[in-house]
Amino acid sequence: MKFPDKLIKNRELEIMLSKPNWYEDLSDSKLAIMAGGYAVATVLGRSPDFDPRHWRDPFYEEVEGLLAEDKVYIGRQGRDTSKGKLKNWDAERQPISQIVVGQTGYEDCVSTSKLNTMHLFNFWVKAYRHGNIRYSDGSPQPIQSGHKQPGGDYRDVFFAYHKKINLDGSTTDLLYDDAIGFSTKDRDVNAGSIGVIFDGKFDKSRQPSDTQIKALGEIFTKYPHLMKRERILCPLSPFAIDLADLENQAREEAKSII
Repeated sequence: MKFPDKLIKNRELEIMLSKPNWYEDLSDSKLAIMAGGYAVATVLGRSPDFDPRHWRDPFYEEVEGLLAEDKVYIGRQGRDTSKGKLKNWDAERQPISQIVVGQTGYEDCVSTSKLNTMHLFNFWVKAYRHGNIRYSDGSPQPIQSGHKQPGGDYRDVFFAYHKKINLDGSTTDLLYDDAIGFSTKDRDVNAGSIGVIFDGKFDKSRQPSDTQIKALGEIFTKYPHLMKRERILCPLSPFAIDLADLENQAREEAKSII
């Protein structure tokens, strides 16, 4: 499914994203993605009854494809450092003291490329728009993270979490441990934590599967110093289920592995 032509034509979107400061030019569309139907009606002329879910995922698909083709302008060392250094997002990294858990919010498996696109818009665009990230001459810096995916290629990635627990219980590494993610709204918490995101959509009536909880326990074993703490999972975790119960189950799984 393609991004609806009446919203923003595909070619227009490609032109927008090819500019160094595209996150400023795309602010109205980004607002619509984040705020839902009312923003669509107000900013882009759609009816308030229009369900943004009908175009949000096609939008991500379009941008996902452009990222894969290197058609989205991402800041790079060398090309974009003539005016000064690009922001180092990991300068304040602290020793790992807790684990933040979250969920994709989709019942089906979310590919890493889609998740990367989602987090680019949901977290990084916001950070650049509101963080006033500029060169010394006042011009805006292009979006870049300086983060690479373990086992990935040369491209920057924009994951908010370090690891993803898939529906089948397997784990995908998204970021190296020395990267600061965006797994909570608290920058200080992010600086000293590891983010783990579950594939799935959960609430108090639907929890991660046993295989997913076992995978979380396996992650616990990779940070043995955390096992000695009274609490491992961060209370600020954006998760809709009982964190204490999830942690207890994962601890038991970890003990059976060690």
